[in-house]
Amino acid sequence: LVIRDPLRLVSRELIGSSSDEVLVLPRVEPVTAPGGGGAGAGRHGGHGIDPGVLGRRLDASMAELEIDGLRPYREGTSASRIHWPTVARRGEMLERRLVAELDSAPLIVLDPSGEDEEGLDKAVRAAASLCVHLGHAGGCAILLPGERRPVEIGHDLAGWASVHARLALVESGPAPSASVLGPRGGAVIWVTAHAGVGAPRALERMPAGARIVVSPAPLPRGRALFEVAGCTGSLVERARRGVAA
Repeated sequence: LVIRDPLRLVSRELIGSSSDEVLVLPRVEPVTAPGGGGAGAGRHGGHGIDPGVLGRRLDASMAELEIDGLRPYREGTSASRIHWPTVARRGEMLERRLVAELDSAPLIVLDPSGEDEEGLDKAVRAAASLCVHLGHAGGCAILLPGERRPVEIGHDLAGWASVHARLALVESGPAPSASVLGPRGGAVIWVTAHAGVGAPRALERMPAGARIVVSPAPLPRGRALFEVAGCTGSLVERARRGVAA
């Protein structure tokens, strides 16, 4: 493993055994307004995302009043969410699962289907970037490939470290099933490796505050809201039933 600074002024080489593995985490990039540029956007990044479109922020202070059971402790979780009575009784670290207003926070859905490796890399980086951006903005949730329940990411980015590592291991696979999504009060952001092929039918018919497709190319019919990691986020209009003549 060779580690260098961007200007290649300093270089360090690490030699390990053949059994060593290095996990390369997806790069987190700024979220910018359409045509606003990438890394140079600075504090103007994200101006293309209208908070009214994405839905209400996840209010952590209210969420702590609503508990949906316990789950194993995740590294990086705030100490205020640890269930200390269980720690005292059994010496086992558990955290509270909080659900209040979660359905009104933005939900990111990563669709790993498709054979385009470059497109999948872009989609993974876009999902990672949106997690951090929306986490700082008040909280969000992400549905990872193969999972049936979203993972919460709070305003303090609790849970982000484990999600970041799992995103690095995403491989091509089937698209998420609409049955695991359920109705949402906030936005559903469908991140896909497919370029400009239209919105998934399940997303069009899904009851949600807003439906957004993030793909390597803008949707043929959709209003561009933001750009991130080489992808464009486009607003999807709700599907309408045809009217008989």
